Amino acid sequence: MGSLRSALLTGVRGQIACDGGAVVSGIVDFVVSRRRSLALLSRLVERSAHAATALIVVNAVRCFAGVRCPPGGGALVVARRPNERRAVDGPSARSAS
Repeated sequence: MGSLRSALLTGVRGQIACDGGAVVSGIVDFVVSRRRSLALLSRLVERSAHAATALIVVNAVRCFAGVRCPPGGGALVVARRPNERRAVDGPSARSAS
């Protein structure tokens, strides 16, 4: 259990470091500047911790509702993009397509 906790903590720290980078910040600023709804949402989140929490909860429910277990059991993998699906399927799927 300690090893899993350590790996999870390392992953979370890495994600925070990546999300806090100047490149990611620049991308976020660009995307927010292009969509009025995102700019409004961004201002709301900056002003209210409750709004940020509500947004996180809504997104968590959305993600949870979108995950389905495979019919035969087995591992659960969430892959939204085609390149993610190919990576999950492995080399045998690449040679078949």
